[in-house]
Amino acid sequence: MLRVVILSVLLSLCSPAWAAPTAQVVPTWSGSIEDVGECGWPGDQIALVVREGSQVLASLETCSSNGMATAHVTVSGRNTYVLLYTRDGHGVPYVAVYSEDLSVYRLAGGALVLCNRFRIGDAVGESTRWRYAYAAAPSTGGGIRVTLRLRVERYGDNPDFAPELAPTERTRVVEVGATCAAPVS
Repeated sequence: MLRVVILSVLLSLCSPAWAAPTAQVVPTWSGSIEDVGECGWPGDQIALVVREGSQVLASLETCSSNGMATAHVTVSGRNTYVLLYTRDGHGVPYVAVYSEDLSVYRLAGGALVLCNRFRIGDAVGESTRWRYAYAAAPSTGGGIRVTLRLRVERYGDNPDFAPELAPTERTRVVEVGATCAAPVS
């Protein structure tokens, strides 16, 4: 019995600890006003970096207004998914002229494969916008289920809300399969 315990302790000390994958959004803009890159606007260049511990598993360069983006990882079975929130469009403070998108990537062989992209927020007037809050959870077969819940946000006293521009679905569920067979919408 003592040999088994000693062997277990030695094996646990010798084997590397498993670290859950993490995702990070890194600004890549040089700081020069002339540097618009492929994004077409200064400050919009970002990189999505997925790591496991200190090892980089995959990275992807993309665009998001003023570098505003977030990323989250969801693991389902053997599959790792990265949800990337980005913005498109520019405006002045308190004017809601940008749109918001959620892209779902699957980590596959050192690359990020786009599984689905959908709009999760947009303007419905000068100072009002609709937005889906989102949460992801593992689903059957190694895919994930993204649940979206609608909310409307108003800024200031401007009664410019145009309800016909907002989605009618209060709750939306998007299934992303392990093979990335979900349509891009």
